[in-house]
Amino acid sequence: MSEKSDEQKRKIVTPRFRVSFPSVYEKGRNGKYSVIALFPADADLLAMRKLATAVMKEKWGEKPHNFRSPFRDQGEKKYDGYEPGNVFITMRSKTRPGIVGPDGRTIIGPEHDNEEEFYAGCWARATCVAFAYGGEGTDYTPGVSFALHNLQKVADGEPFSSKHKPEDDFPPIEGAAEQDDETARSLEDLL
Repeated sequence: MSEKSDEQKRKIVTPRFRVSFPSVYEKGRNGKYSVIALFPADADLLAMRKLATAVMKEKWGEKPHNFRSPFRDQGEKKYDGYEPGNVFITMRSKTRPGIVGPDGRTIIGPEHDNEEEFYAGCWARATCVAFAYGGEGTDYTPGVSFALHNLQKVADGEPFSSKHKPEDDFPPIEGAAEQDDETARSLEDLL
């Protein structure tokens, strides 16, 4: 049996999370595909934390000064669905991630005309790879991050959107049904 490559050793499947700010079909402002994973308070992040620590120790031996952790408090942001005390992780990739549905087989994406099924607010999990960056000799603060590989939508959720449903924007017009019936009768008379 062959040994795992370094990338395979650093690859992990995340616990389920709420999707926030997905740029998974087109690259975002930073020129990369990305998703922000909002983990609920009860998410078991121990395996991800151990992996991040191992990658950090492999690169620097010990925690460097000004180390940037991938595990951030959702309270840093003031967006819908972000809860202080809960963790968020931003995952990015230079290549477009593959996305499957809950069955693990159904592809979700524009080439299948179902891209709207993966949206900010749905629940997902990801495969990602931990890596170290920055430090001495670079322009970047040292840190560990997770490179996004693939995504699996696991459930629908309340969409994060400021857009309202049309039925919530407009009150009914009194007599609208009668006007529609009258218009239909008038058209029948013309034909």
